[in-house]
Amino acid sequence: MSHFEVEFAKRLVSDAEKINPEKWKYQSFTLRTYLLEHYKNDRENKSNKRNSLSPVTDKTIREISSAFEPWLDLKLSEFNEDHPVIFKKYWQNKETPITSETMRKYYSLLNSLFNMCVTCTYLPKNKIDRHIFLFPRNPKRPVTTYTDPTNEVVEFIFNEDTPGGGDSKIIVATMFLCGARNSEIYRNTSNNFNINDRSIRIPENISKNKAARIVAIESDSYWNYVAKYKTLKSLSDREGELMFPCCREAKAPHVTSSLYQKTWQAVKKEFNFPKIGRLYDARHTFAKKALESGVPIQDLSKITGHSLETLMNYYIDNNISQATREGANKRGNSSRLTQSFHFFSLSRSFLP
Repeated sequence: MSHFEVEFAKRLVSDAEKINPEKWKYQSFTLRTYLLEHYKNDRENKSNKRNSLSPVTDKTIREISSAFEPWLDLKLSEFNEDHPVIFKKYWQNKETPITSETMRKYYSLLNSLFNMCVTCTYLPKNKIDRHIFLFPRNPKRPVTTYTDPTNEVVEFIFNEDTPGGGDSKIIVATMFLCGARNSEIYRNTSNNFNINDRSIRIPENISKNKAARIVAIESDSYWNYVAKYKTLKSLSDREGELMFPCCREAKAPHVTSSLYQKTWQAVKKEFNFPKIGRLYDARHTFAKKALESGVPIQDLSKITGHSLETLMNYYIDNNISQATREGANKRGNSSRLTQSFHFFSLSRSFLP
């Protein structure tokens, strides 16, 4: 045998050792078989790469089936590193144009499926992984923001007739009131919701930019609701106790983004938010209001956990007036970084 053949054989043996013998049959499953008969169950019972449960919807399964129709009868083990390029060429040649954003979405959906196959040890590795660069986002895409007064939105959220449990309502309201990322809220612990200081600490282990920060919230309705929720759930402030524990047995002990969808959809309907609007756009709204009110861009960067580059690209250029843009650029070049509570002493005036 040649050196190449020996190395190839070693690789096959190594890959085989990573597979549970009881699960070898999955490698011979076609994409169609796994997608339609097994994927949904795996997503409901196995944690994803972020160590959280993320059930897949019937709509997503239909999207994957449609986007990858030519490959539905290909075995899972037959997909390889060349397929992402093949997918792209196929989509580019369709009669109906497909945007790069949509291609990116389709690729990500299938990539998640193969990541789950690896998690379940059906496959030794995800061979189509790390090709997201083939599908770039549209540059400088304008962000969606909401114009309704934040306090009115929060009052509606905490109305007893609004759908959703206490956990989902607090998550949605928090995003409107302080601009935190959704995962920085639902993965957080009870002791970081400080009722006395009216602040939330976002520790570095759940922060996207790996830096801890403190955000303040000036809302009586919010903190009254948080206090009632903690009492109802018998939450203490001991270290590590989750604010939003998952009720079902799972690797990820906290809830996930699927929890708050009923509350969010009710808010969208009540305030006639754009159909394309996401809850994440509450974060964009917070940033825009802060900049329009004159808050220094460095302070806003520290509070939101956004980089200065992101703020300049998405908020300065696209979403605010020329005067504010010029002022933010000056502040971006000269103002010093300040503490979170100093930011909120400045920003309380812009929160309605």
